[in-house]
Amino acid sequence: MSKSSEYSMTDKTFRCGHCGNTTVMQKIAVNRYIRTIDKGTPDQSQVEYEWYVLVCCTCEEVNLIEYSIWPDQEKKYEFSYGDEDIYEIEPDEKYLYPSSNDFTHLKEASTILKRTYQEALNCFQSGLYTSSVIMCRKTVECLCII
Repeated sequence: MSKSSEYSMTDKTFRCGHCGNTTVMQKIAVNRYIRTIDKGTPDQSQVEYEWYVLVCCTCEEVNLIEYSIWPDQEKKYEFSYGDEDIYEIEPDEKYLYPSSNDFTHLKEASTILKRTYQEALNCFQSGLYTSSVIMCRKTVECLCII
C-alpha cells in the first residue's frame, strides 16, 4: 500500500530478475558497508559494498543488488600465488535476489527455451538428425546466455 511517489527512481536502468524487463526502478533502500581486507598487513585496503533494494515498475517485484566498489576503481584484482601472478575480474554488480542463476521466472527466456527444445524434438521425430543436433545446441546456448 505504498505510493510510487514516496520513493525516488534509479538514475539508470536495471534488468528485473523476475520479469526480465529492463527499466528504471524505485529505490526502496540503499545501504553501505566498508570491509577491511588484509587487516594489519602492508597490503591492507578497504572495499565498499552497497546494497540496493529496488522494485520493478513493470511487475512490482523486489530486486536486491550488491555493488562492490574497490578503492582504485579498477575491476581487476591481482594477487600472487608462488611465482605466478594471477588476475581475476571482480564482479561490480551482483543480483542477490532473485538469484541471477534462477531463470525460471523470466517469461521471455522460458518461451525461447520451450520453442528451441520443441523444434529439436520435431526435427528428431522427422528424422532430421543433423537439424535436431543443431537445435539442441541452440537450446543449450540459450541456457548459458541466461
